[in-house]
Amino acid sequence: AITDECSVAGVVKAHATIEQHKLDIKQIVGSMFWLNDECQIVLLCPCRKAYAELCRIITNARRRSEKSNYQLFEWDLMSVRH
Repeated sequence: AITDECSVAGVVKAHATIEQHKLDIKQIVGSMFWLNDECQIVLLCPCRKAYAELCRIITNARRRSEKSNYQLFEWDLMSVRH
């Protein structure tokens, strides 16, 4: 799985490398977050709908902070649409 911190930026490079080298790898997209100073979580996307939800969470978390930072709240996780 590719799990950049509050980002999915590494996915494109990983996909290109997999294709270029014709690797038999199934790519799993995800992202890692710090909920607070003690709690780190990883969200993985098993489908396209989950990917859209992850991107929504990343966007909201980034909008709350200055550039290069983010704020993830428990509410962000509870608001995930099933």
